[in-house]
Amino acid sequence: MHHVRSTILALGLVLPLGLAACGSSSTGGSGGGIYGGGNTPTTQPTAGGSTTAGATISGYAFKIGAVKAGVAFTVSNSDGVTHTFTSTDGGFDVRVPGNGTASVIAPKAGTFTVVCKIHASMKAGITVG
Repeated sequence: MHHVRSTILALGLVLPLGLAACGSSSTGGSGGGIYGGGNTPTTQPTAGGSTTAGATISGYAFKIGAVKAGVAFTVSNSDGVTHTFTSTDGGFDVRVPGNGTASVIAPKAGTFTVVCKIHASMKAGITVG
């Protein structure tokens, strides 16, 4: 009986640690995940390396400022969870880690819809000049 109690106690101490590790998110590496590429953006900054502020994510909502075609802009996520910043026309698709940023380039001018593929209620319009 003592052996059974010891085993149950050991599992009770170790199991929560294992479950916590499964639920954590990493902000580095090439983790892959269901949207590929870990936290590495699928689009890269222009050769000049210039990046302008363009979008924020807060409270599971997008706020998008001025964006120019072919110029990198930053998407800042103040939520504690990962979101995607995805153009429904296929122009860009990046993962933005919780409390992190990602760099995006909108390849062409126009008006598009941006969504989070993880949280279906997140949607906004973006005008690229």
